[in-house]
Amino acid sequence: VIDSLLNYLIPIVDPSGNEYKIQRICGNYWFRENLKVTSFNDGTSITRIPSDASALWAQYGIDGSAAYMEYEDGSTGDTYGYLYNWWCVDPSSGKNIAPEGWHVATLEEYESMQSCVSIDTSTLDDRLAPYFREFGYEHWPELLPIANQQLSTDKYLFTALPGGYIGTDGIGRLIGFSGNFWTSTFEGAPFNQPRLMQISGQGPPNFELSYGQPAQGYSIRCVKDSSI
Repeated sequence: VIDSLLNYLIPIVDPSGNEYKIQRICGNYWFRENLKVTSFNDGTSITRIPSDASALWAQYGIDGSAAYMEYEDGSTGDTYGYLYNWWCVDPSSGKNIAPEGWHVATLEEYESMQSCVSIDTSTLDDRLAPYFREFGYEHWPELLPIANQQLSTDKYLFTALPGGYIGTDGIGRLIGFSGNFWTSTFEGAPFNQPRLMQISGQGPPNFELSYGQPAQGYSIRCVKDSSI
């Protein structure tokens, strides 16, 4: 019990000095906030691409080099965190972007959480988004008068935010409408693509495990190395 309490009371701090709230969900401790670190946990800096430098972002994608971007410089990072390309996450690089004792969530960890919550709520796997989205309409869009819309409850305190994403062309898209999160899992043939988790804000309330392009930029959530 004491160890569990300490996990909540002691701030989780990244190498850039940012502090993060955490929450235990289905046996794992998760960040409740999107990552906004500017270096790997060994102190190696990650290149920041200005939000108006789309061609530079695209070039880093061509080169296969780690980089991140704020959706809109100076106005979105504090709330939504930063958007990172795959080379910030790739475990084969030998670098870890997560704080010491933490790691970027794997596909298996998202699948486990999806299955656990689906059983707990008797909800289909791909309709779980309302249980994970931040409560209310401060950042997510108000519900549309169409079928299958559900109020966000954030029942499990994952507090997903619609940070959008950066395309391979360096253009930001869908902030306020979609939350997109890298996993540290790369799926081999025939797909040969890294995996990600997506949560939608409009239309059917999708919680989807999908595929991303390495040169795209997505949010990151971290998981504690060992469960308690």
